[in-house]
Amino acid sequence: MAAFNRLLSLSFLTVTLNLGFPLVSLAQIPPIETVQDLNQQVLDLIQEGQYPTALPLAEQALEMGEKIWAEDSVELTPLLHNLGEIYQHTGDYKAAEALYQRALAIREAAYGTNHEDVGTSLNRLGVLYMEMGQFSEAEALFKRALQIYEQVLGTDDPKVAVTLTNLGQLYQETGDYEAAEASLQRAIALEEASYGTEDARIAGSLTVLAFLYMETGRYSQAEPLLQRVIGLQESRWGRDHPWVAQSLNGLAWLYFETGNYEAAEPLLTRSLQIYEASLGENHPFLATNLNNLASLKVKLADYAGAVPLFERSLRIYEEQLGAEHPLVALNLHNLAETYRNLEQYEQAETLLKRAIALREKLLSPNHPDLALSLNNLAEVYRSMGNFSEAEPYLRQSLAIYRRTLGPDHPDIATTLNNLAWLSQATGNIPDAYSFLQQSTEIEENNLDLFLTVSSEGQKQAYMSSFANITNRIVSLHLQDAPDNPEVAQLALTTILRRKGRILDTLTDSRQRLRQNLTPEDRILLDRETEMRSQLAQLIFNPPKDAENQAPYQAQVAQLKADIDQLEGQLARRSSEFRRRTEPVTITAVQQLIPAQTALVEVILYRPVNAQTNTWGEERYAAYILQATGKPQWVDLGEAAEINQIAQNLQRLTARQGNLERLQAQARQLDELILRPIRAKLSNVDHLLLSPDGQLNLLSWATLIDENQQYAIENYRLTYLSTGRDLLGLETVAAARQNPVILANPDYDAPGETVEIASGLRGENQRSVDLQQLYFSPLPGTAQEADAIAPLLPNATILTQSQATENALKQVTAPEILHIATHGFFLDVNLVAPTANPFASRGSLGVYALDNRALVATRSEKQENPLLRSGLALAGFNVRSSEGEDGVLTALEAANLDLNGTQLVVLSACETGVGEIANGEGVYGLRRAFAIAGAQSQLISLWQVSDQGTKDLMVDYYQRLTQGTGRSEALRQVQIAMLQNAEYQHPFFWGAFIPSGQWGLLREWGLGSRQ
Repeated sequence: MAAFNRLLSLSFLTVTLNLGFPLVSLAQIPPIETVQDLNQQVLDLIQEGQYPTALPLAEQALEMGEKIWAEDSVELTPLLHNLGEIYQHTGDYKAAEALYQRALAIREAAYGTNHEDVGTSLNRLGVLYMEMGQFSEAEALFKRALQIYEQVLGTDDPKVAVTLTNLGQLYQETGDYEAAEASLQRAIALEEASYGTEDARIAGSLTVLAFLYMETGRYSQAEPLLQRVIGLQESRWGRDHPWVAQSLNGLAWLYFETGNYEAAEPLLTRSLQIYEASLGENHPFLATNLNNLASLKVKLADYAGAVPLFERSLRIYEEQLGAEHPLVALNLHNLAETYRNLEQYEQAETLLKRAIALREKLLSPNHPDLALSLNNLAEVYRSMGNFSEAEPYLRQSLAIYRRTLGPDHPDIATTLNNLAWLSQATGNIPDAYSFLQQSTEIEENNLDLFLTVSSEGQKQAYMSSFANITNRIVSLHLQDAPDNPEVAQLALTTILRRKGRILDTLTDSRQRLRQNLTPEDRILLDRETEMRSQLAQLIFNPPKDAENQAPYQAQVAQLKADIDQLEGQLARRSSEFRRRTEPVTITAVQQLIPAQTALVEVILYRPVNAQTNTWGEERYAAYILQATGKPQWVDLGEAAEINQIAQNLQRLTARQGNLERLQAQARQLDELILRPIRAKLSNVDHLLLSPDGQLNLLSWATLIDENQQYAIENYRLTYLSTGRDLLGLETVAAARQNPVILANPDYDAPGETVEIASGLRGENQRSVDLQQLYFSPLPGTAQEADAIAPLLPNATILTQSQATENALKQVTAPEILHIATHGFFLDVNLVAPTANPFASRGSLGVYALDNRALVATRSEKQENPLLRSGLALAGFNVRSSEGEDGVLTALEAANLDLNGTQLVVLSACETGVGEIANGEGVYGLRRAFAIAGAQSQLISLWQVSDQGTKDLMVDYYQRLTQGTGRSEALRQVQIAMLQNAEYQHPFFWGAFIPSGQWGLLREWGLGSRQ
């Protein structure tokens, strides 16, 4: 729960190091030569970062200079600058400020206010003020320097670029990212024109631009810039120069921020080796590198490995910068947090008290870093069970954050969560509820901002950071306050808002929304998206000094007001936008549940004992919501037992095996998960199931109740990713194409070129293991297409060599998309395919039921799970299909344009399986087609019979054409097959599940939901 300081970034080439201040030509007399020699030594040491060594020499040089020249002589200004720079780098900002101001005053008196050297002093002082957080003062100085340079030197002089870079960094710090980028782009253009594109002197501006891209989430743009900087520096100074090491730290920071820890570690290790070889073992740069490497180990939970690195870094900082330096306080803080993770609480307490004392002395009383250390000390006391000692520190931390960061910062939510944890530990449920309610509202606002402007990988990392909070809220309700209706409301609201959130965000992408707006509205949406990005960066990166809080808060307030105004305009003009931006509430969801229907929101959670600070084993719970009445809930029990039985049942239903054993497992699982839910139902015949965890792969229709009836005999079943889906099912886009049927591909011959609609081919994206697969013909799919085609007038029929990947990629929101072919899911743990004893539409046994969690899979394979499931199309076996290779992976399917498609039927094997991400569903074809915009899907959970599936599909479409709703049509087909001696085994009828909208298809008269 305790927050951790971010990885330190080494600003690799400070602007002040690039200005190159030559000594004034002096008469060749010994005292002056001595000063010159001393000053040159100081310059060399500054370039090497040897500030403690340089300090006495710089002081001596200035003292000698003052004896030679008058106190207002311009000959003193380089000495003042150099000594000021040393003070600046060692944290003595007041001393540095006095020296820079004195140098500026001397030059203005000697040269006037419009001289090149005055611009240099203005830049010096401006950089210091920017570092101190005095942004308005810094901006005025930079603008004045820029004006001087442009008037005196011309608009194309490299010194203009230096000031533009300073301004760019300043605007980045204050959140004006548009101005920052424009300033930096102009600086880089000037430097490239002056020096060429391969000159290392442009590295500084490139680095600042890269950091801007990182801060605004544009990591893909930042990475090549940092790689270019490293290349330029290596060409100029060699691979082992300290500046190369600093840039390696910057690139490592990028990988650290994006969660690519494996890529970050070798960069930090290499830069460490460079520093040790070039600067020795006691340099501050080396200490920063050690801190970064230790921080990485903390992220990897290697706390024991982090401790010696932090300790060595601390020792260097204290020796080189003194015991009272901000970096010493930072290191103490990080080391203490590492000890807390190691449960060495006394060491953590001692170090944090030292850090707090330093930060109280060095920083303002309202500095966020001080609040962070107070928060972490409270967490140490809480972990020790000393709750009364912890609370005042948390409240002090919260007060500082609220004064400094504004109302919506994530650190405020973190502190509120910690206070809730403390209240829960002491049995104070009302306070725990109050704190959690406040924190979840802040988190919801930030989720809305962050998920709008980030990549899917960033979304996943950000959402995973909330997993423990969601667990704690559910645990507070079910374990500590099961009869408290307020806590129950909070738990269900949190589940409805967070479960499946990444999928929901991707499905409701801004690009897809733009397709449904007028050109004028799209312009408004572009502006709103840009402002949301700026607001997100301001919220997550506020200024740390109290004096800049007022302009910061004003900027945040203005952005919020502008966004609200734009969203109001869009909401008035677009019901689609209004629906997608309204907050999720239980009431809003409940209003969309039809009569005789119940939403069953299943959640996999870990209970927590706040008093002992221990987590229990995972459990399943269900929240039940009907059209009227209050939410109900039931704890279903330990997940391990339920998962084991569910996996056993899945194995038995996926083959024509022992029916008696299957039914026994189905009855046992029903007793654990469905019977407790049934006890909460009244007058219900339709279940809207939103499973979680392993239960995503379960065919709930096959469960058997105490009356020996399958669930499908008593309930219509519809599957949802989350109950929040109901808010989107009301909005139906219009189809733009007649139905498309793709069936019976010729896997052995290259596919033909087929033009069915305008569209672009996507980039081939394939799993590394696809070469293992080979598919045989499926004659049943040809019969299936022949039987369905008359039921879908004007349908486009694609078979044999025309059933191609490129044809499928050209579809544009057909009314219905029916695909009958082989489907596959490649399990990460299976080395090679095995023989399959059944005639099926699946890959040859490559699916294993004991799926690994998404995070574990990625750490083993480093491959997107959407690459590991897909559909085989024409030319698959020869990997040739008119520029494609006959494989449509789930990743590619997600890019199809299906916004307006009412129904996607994947008449193939395993189209509903994939890799499970708790709280996010299944990463596979079902996720992909939902992202693509399909309103509903019919998908399979195991390798299905070719002939049996043909009969099921024909019957299904016949019922649809007769005006039966999508879920009810499947239920009727399944019951009919259950009553047929040939198909009564669940293997034949249980594999297919309906997902999404369950009502009538519009083609046959869209009516009320059945």
